[in-house]
Amino acid sequence: MASLPWLLATICCALSLTAAVAAVVHAARVRPASRRCEGGVTLILPLAGPTPALAALFRALAAQTLRPRRLIVAVEGPADPAAAQALSLAALLPFPLQLAFAAHTRTRSHKCSNLIAGFRQLDEEDAAAVMLDADILPQRWWLSTLASPALEGSWDLVTGYRWPLTAGAGVLAQYLAWLDRGFAVLPKFQASAFAWGGSLAFSRRALAVLDVPAVLDRVLSDDLAIGTAARRAGLRVLTRRILLLPTPPEGGVASFMRRQMRIVHLYRPLLFHASLLVFGLDLAGWVALLGLAAGSGLAQGLVLGLLALRLLRWGLQDRLGRLIGAPEPRRERLRQLLVALTPPVGTLVTLVLLLQAVPCRRLSWRHVSYALDGPDRVRVLP
Repeated sequence: MASLPWLLATICCALSLTAAVAAVVHAARVRPASRRCEGGVTLILPLAGPTPALAALFRALAAQTLRPRRLIVAVEGPADPAAAQALSLAALLPFPLQLAFAAHTRTRSHKCSNLIAGFRQLDEEDAAAVMLDADILPQRWWLSTLASPALEGSWDLVTGYRWPLTAGAGVLAQYLAWLDRGFAVLPKFQASAFAWGGSLAFSRRALAVLDVPAVLDRVLSDDLAIGTAARRAGLRVLTRRILLLPTPPEGGVASFMRRQMRIVHLYRPLLFHASLLVFGLDLAGWVALLGLAAGSGLAQGLVLGLLALRLLRWGLQDRLGRLIGAPEPRRERLRQLLVALTPPVGTLVTLVLLLQAVPCRRLSWRHVSYALDGPDRVRVLP
């Protein structure tokens, strides 16, 4: 039994080293995009209810180096406040805006219904289509970087990931931003067909092979369903390292992360349970290591070494934020430094959220509640 604390400490060291190596590899391989392809790209934006940051998003879309052919705003119906808001802001865009009205059923999420309505408006003039979320603030080069490989036909789907901003965020949001940024720089292997719905481009081939409305017909999660379908169809999916989309903090960050984890539990149970195991071992390892450090010089050295690795990750995250055009003020950098230097707290927060996500039979998303009977058995609750 005396060797158990050292075993846990060793696992903790291995996990910390792995995270640091992933950050170093990402930093070494990330490159600003310099290629630009031309072609008709239609944007599909699902909305529901008032969206406070919609004007900022429209201004960012208007400034893109690759001008979209049009923007399809998919809403829940003519009475949805999002429809009037989008129309009132249409003058900000140098390209057409169209509305798509969803036909909702009780067997899929409202977001999927909105997306289905948007994809059904695509036509033969669309060389590529791009899904995006309303909470991102895309850089001027975002659309060109995202859509160019799909327009060329070298990749079938192209995606990125969010980069959570921390200005004005609370303590919990600071720890979850560190977690999300850590995931953002992990390698996304081709075999996993990772797809993030907040920024996802489809080539002509992908649109023909997938039949997105059929893929989304009876599901809750748009991107996980699309990723699964893409893997089964053998499509080529590219995650571009530079495509990290600044995402301002919003209220309810804990409920957002809990919902995301519950969705992963439903669609990727192996990944969910692996994450539960990893964070559990990491927390146990830190507890063991700190206990050993009271009487062991070796343990004290390991603690200092692990903190140094987290300082390295903090520095690389700061560099990456500047590279993607999202530098943070000094105060926010120092708050993230504090997060980096208190690893057991962040691990505990993540582990608690994962455990809270285990009862995954019900989920609330915006104004709708769902019963989850299986990945393709979703019911809207009255």
